[in-house]
Amino acid sequence: MKTVSKRLLAGAGALAVAGGMTLGATGVAFAAHPTYEPDPNSAGPLTLTDASGNVITHGSVSDSPISAYAVGSTFGHASGDTLATLYMCTPIASTPSGAWNCDQMSSSTPYATIPAGAALPSGVPFVTGAAGDTDVADIVSDIPNADASDPGVYQLRLVTSGVGQAGNVQSHFDSLDILISGTGSTATWSVQHWPDPATADTTTTVVTSTLGSPQSSSSAITVPLKATVTPLTTPTGTGPIGTVQFFNGATQVGATQITTSTAPYTATVSPTLLGDASYTAVFTPYNGTSLQGSTSAAFPFHVGPSNTSTTTALAVNPATYDNDASNTYDATVTIPAGASCAGSVSIIDNGVTATPVAGPVTVTPGTPNECTAHLTNVFTTAGPHSVIATFTPPAGSTALSGSSSSPPTTFTQIDKPSDCASSTPPGATGAGQCTDTQNIQGTIPAGTLIIHTPYTSTNPLDVGTLALSTDSTYFTKSADFGDHSASTLAAITTGDILITDTRAGGLGWTAEAEASQLSGFTGPGAGAPALTGAGSSINGQNVGLTGLNAVTVPGNGFAQGANLLLDSNGVPTPPAAEHDVVGTAGLGNSAHVIAEAHAGFGSIALIGTLTLEAPSSTQAGLYKGVITFTIVGSFT
Repeated sequence: MKTVSKRLLAGAGALAVAGGMTLGATGVAFAAHPTYEPDPNSAGPLTLTDASGNVITHGSVSDSPISAYAVGSTFGHASGDTLATLYMCTPIASTPSGAWNCDQMSSSTPYATIPAGAALPSGVPFVTGAAGDTDVADIVSDIPNADASDPGVYQLRLVTSGVGQAGNVQSHFDSLDILISGTGSTATWSVQHWPDPATADTTTTVVTSTLGSPQSSSSAITVPLKATVTPLTTPTGTGPIGTVQFFNGATQVGATQITTSTAPYTATVSPTLLGDASYTAVFTPYNGTSLQGSTSAAFPFHVGPSNTSTTTALAVNPATYDNDASNTYDATVTIPAGASCAGSVSIIDNGVTATPVAGPVTVTPGTPNECTAHLTNVFTTAGPHSVIATFTPPAGSTALSGSSSSPPTTFTQIDKPSDCASSTPPGATGAGQCTDTQNIQGTIPAGTLIIHTPYTSTNPLDVGTLALSTDSTYFTKSADFGDHSASTLAAITTGDILITDTRAGGLGWTAEAEASQLSGFTGPGAGAPALTGAGSSINGQNVGLTGLNAVTVPGNGFAQGANLLLDSNGVPTPPAAEHDVVGTAGLGNSAHVIAEAHAGFGSIALIGTLTLEAPSSTQAGLYKGVITFTIVGSFT
C-alpha cells in the first residue's frame, strides 16, 4: 500500500494547478538544461542508487520506491539535523523554486548510521526507499507540470530535518532533475544531468596489479587489483564522486565501491583466480560532479601450471586441379592439461608467402587437451605448395604459446586435364593416359535431398528427391548411369561410359573413377552463394558406382567375363563423415578401378547405377562436384 503523499505549497506565492494530466502528454524530448538551472535554492546534487550502490539514471514512473537510496551531497541545513526525506516538485513558469508545489515521496530516514551491507558514502544524508513510497506517476497526476518552458521536467529534493522539526523544502536541499517520457502506465523517467554531460570533463580508468601475469600455480591464488580514475580536472564541491565496479568479462567482481577522496580516485578488489581472466573497471560519476564515466582497457591475467606449450598438426586433402575444387585443411592443436581452447589457426604457404592463404579460423574444443580448426582454400594457379598450419593464442593471453605444424605438407596443384574427346589429338597413345571428367550436382531442399547426375555441367540429369533411409539416419538415392533399357550401343542415347581403343596389338587398359567432395550452394541458379559451416559439403566416398554392365559393339574384341572385368564401388553405410580424408569407400579420396581389359581392341560401352548418400545432418541446398574417369593403357 502506498503512503499518502503530503502536499507542500512551498511559499506564500504558490500557484495551485487544478485538474489531472496525462503522463508525458507534451511528448517533448528534453535536450537542453532546464531553464531554472542553476537553481539558487539547491545546495548540491542528489544521486539515486540501487541496493548495491550502482547509480540509477532511469526507471518506470510506477516504481515504488523510485530507488533503494537517494544520496545527498551536503550536510543538514540546521544544527542537529538527523533525518532526510525525499520530495518531488513541479516547476512553475517564471517562479522561484522555493514557491513550487511539492509532494512527499518517502518517510524520513535517520542517516547518522549507514545500514549494514549498504554501499553508501559516509558523511552525507541519504533516504532509504521502501515499498509503498509514493511513485512518480501519482505525483505527476496530483501536481502536473504546466510549464511550457520545461515540459515534462520535475525536481527531486532531499530535505534534512531534526526530530520534531519540519524540513525546509524551499531552500538548502539537494536536488536532481528528471524528465518524464511516454504516456500512461508505460511512461518512464530519466535523469537530466546538471551540468550537461557534453560539457563534463573526461576521465581515464586504468586497472593494475602488484602481481605480473602469468602466475605459475596449480591452485587458485588471490590477485590484487587496483583501479585508478583520473579526471581531466578535479571537480569542485563536496560529497561522493561516483562508483567503481570491477568485472571479469561480464561478471562483476566484488562489491560496488564509492569514491570520495581527492583525485585521482582509487578502488581495490582481490579476487581469486585459476585459469584465464579479463578484468575491467567501470567508473560511474554521481550526479553533479561534472565528470564523464569511463571504462578501463581489458587487463588479462592467467594463473595456472607453468606449461603453456602447444603443438600443431595438419592434415591436407589437396585438390588435383585448380578449378571447381578446393583444398581442405584439418588442424589439431594440442594444449596443456587444464587449459581451454582459445586462439586461431591460419594456413600459410611456407616459403612462398608469409600471408595466410586461409584463416584465421577460431579453434574449437575437440578431444581432451585438443583444439581443432577446419579451413578450405582454392589455389588459382597450378604449381608446388608447401603449407603449414600456424596456431596463434589470443592477443594479450599468456596461457598458451603459439606453434606451427612441422614438417610442411607438400603437394603439387596441377591444371585440370583435358577431356579425352576434346584433347588434340584425341585419346591417349601407347602407355599414356586420358582423363574424362563428368560433372555431377545435387540439390538438398529443406528436409529432403534431390540429386542430379549431369554428364556436363550444363546438361544435368535430375534423378528426383533423396529419401531418408529406413532407419531415418541418412539420405540416399540411386539413378541409372546410362540407358539400362538399351541392349546395343546404337540404342544408347545418354549416360554411357564409352571406351574406344584403337591401338594395335590387343593391349590392355584399366579404367578408373574418382569422385570429388561435393560443395553446397543455396540454390540451383548460377552464382548462388556457397553454404558454410558444418554439413555444407558431402564426402566423395558417398558417391558410388555399382552394377556395371557392358554393352558390346558388334565386331569389337571385348567380351564381359573373358577379357573384360568390371568392378563395383558401393557407398558406405552409414555415409562417410563430411571431412574424412582417409577413407576410400565409394569413389572417394583415391582413383578406383571400375573396369579392366586384359586384351582386345575397339569400343565398349559401360552402364551402371550411380548412388549418392548424405548424412541426415547435411544442410539444404544444391551440391556440386565432379567424377573424374581415367583410362590408363598398358603394353601387356
